[in-house]
Amino acid sequence: MVTETLATVEIDLIPGAQTGFFRSKESRLLFVAGQGAGKTRAGLQRVFNYSKCHPGATGVITEPIAAHLDYPLMQSWREWLGPLEGQALDVGWVERGRHGPDWRIEFNNGCTVLLRAAESPERLIGFEAAWAGMDEAA
Repeated sequence: MVTETLATVEIDLIPGAQTGFFRSKESRLLFVAGQGAGKTRAGLQRVFNYSKCHPGATGVITEPIAAHLDYPLMQSWREWLGPLEGQALDVGWVERGRHGPDWRIEFNNGCTVLLRAAESPERLIGFEAAWAGMDEAA
C-alpha cells in the first residue's frame, strides 16, 4: 500500500494501476479493472486532489443511473472524506441538493463537484466544467 498525504487526508493507493492512475499527469485517463479494484476510490482521490490544488474549479462526476450516485459514489466519498464534512478547513466540504437536479459537493475553497446521472442526458449539458469523470462508464 502506498500512502500520500494531502492536507489532513491520507490517500492509500493500491500499487500498480490505481497508483499510476492517481499520479498521472495526462489530461485524459481511463482506469479499467475488475470489481473491487478501487476504480471509484481512485477517481474520487483525483477529484479531491484537483479540488485542493485548483480553488474555485467546477467539475462533474457521472454515474450510469441516479441510484449509483448514492452507492457506490457517495458511500465511498463518506467512508474516505466523511470526517471533513462541515469542517472549516480548505478541504472541508458539504453536500447540497441531495437527489435533486443540482446535487453537488461544495468545498470551502470554492470548488464544486456536480453529481449527475447519465440516464438523464439533458442534465449533462449547459454548464462549464474544468474536468469531468465517469464512474462506471456504461
